[in-house]
Amino acid sequence: MKITSLIIAAACVAALPNVAFAASGEELYKKYCAICHSVTAGQNKGGPALASIMGKPAGQVEGFVKYKGLKGADFTWGDENMDAFLANPKKFIKANTENTGTSMFAKVKKAEDRVAIIEFLKAN
Repeated sequence: MKITSLIIAAACVAALPNVAFAASGEELYKKYCAICHSVTAGQNKGGPALASIMGKPAGQVEGFVKYKGLKGADFTWGDENMDAFLANPKKFIKANTENTGTSMFAKVKKAEDRVAIIEFLKAN
């Protein structure tokens, strides 16, 4: 019984940094992303809703038809892809699709800010 409790406690402590990043990520999401993106499924804005986006195929949010750079994309949104996209969307699109541009204009320069936004997206 004690071993099980220790394992559960260790797992909870290991998850704490992600929770903290997700909390700060929400503020950063509001700063960089919320003007064009919702985190509520089905509530697309100028950009697609980002609800449960992590682990999903790029360019395939249901009901969003305004894709430019991600149209026909053949990758999923994992930590690495999302980090590179947030750092420089236009460069990422050119390197990972046959398209030449994107409507995404925000660049998140600080790596720790990108990690926080990604953790927020994972939680939503």
